[in-house]
Amino acid sequence: MDAVVGAGDRRGDVGQLAARVVAEYVVLQRLGLADASGIHVQQIKRYEAGSAQPTAEALKKLALALHVSTDFLLFEEGEREPDDDMKLRFEAIAAMRPEEQEVAKAVLDAIIVKSQVAGALARVNGQPATKEK
Repeated sequence: MDAVVGAGDRRGDVGQLAARVVAEYVVLQRLGLADASGIHVQQIKRYEAGSAQPTAEALKKLALALHVSTDFLLFEEGEREPDDDMKLRFEAIAAMRPEEQEVAKAVLDAIIVKSQVAGALARVNGQPATKEK
């Protein structure tokens, strides 16, 4: 009976030790990020807790320290990606010769500008901008 109680006690100790190790690891990670980014560790804790929002400059520092893009920090996965239909078209353009890619970019740029101008005119005239398919 004592052996069973002793084993249970050791498991509890191991669980507590594991929790302490994880907590220490988190602290060390936070300190490393603070050091690499130049942002105070308390400020990073506030970002993690959601009690503060990082400035654009802080996001840039964090992205550089973590070796990721600011988009990675700001957006959910897939949030800024085109739909599958457009992805296929972009992949096709990416496979073209460079001079063909330049023509495709010029056409896309012209269509984008046309759409932006139409949207601005609609707002000026008090009309709702519509997304046409």
